[in-house]
Amino acid sequence: MLAVSIFIFLASILINPAIIFLVKRQLNTIFKGSEVSIGSCRLNPARQLSFFDVSIKKKGGYDFLVKQVRAEYSLSSIFKSEILKFSLREAKIYINLPQKSIAEFSQYLNLGPKSVLLVKSLELSDFNLDLKAKDLNASGVFSIQVNLIEQIMDYLDIKIDALGIQGFNLSNFSLKAAQGSSEG
Repeated sequence: MLAVSIFIFLASILINPAIIFLVKRQLNTIFKGSEVSIGSCRLNPARQLSFFDVSIKKKGGYDFLVKQVRAEYSLSSIFKSEILKFSLREAKIYINLPQKSIAEFSQYLNLGPKSVLLVKSLELSDFNLDLKAKDLNASGVFSIQVNLIEQIMDYLDIKIDALGIQGFNLSNFSLKAAQGSSEG
């Protein structure tokens, strides 16, 4: 009984640093040449995995700061290789490519083979975007939740400060929509 208690205690202390190490290594592979840091991690083995204060930076290219990244699941969904809901909360995304087109941003990424996990729902909450590229400039905040399986948007809230695409400019624009809402 004492050995089991010691094992559980040691596992609870060591699991979060191990998860952070593995996720940082994966993010370094995807965002090649970037500086990656993760403030903390919280694991509820039966329900969710959360990361806090995730930062991904590449000097002269981009700066991503996400307050919370969360993957929700059930034990049965894990056996089916499914994530019930993936969410990013309070993200600040800055992309600076003034001499390149936005399509060239993919050069900064190494996405590799397709993921083996199926994400059923995606939520971006308070997603601040400041993007500067040769062919696209955009700044604003948006929140969205999408059921990716049924391809249905649950809600959308966009506030665009400025948007410029090849001579088309839009400023101070907002749009709200939600399933079952009479407003929007």
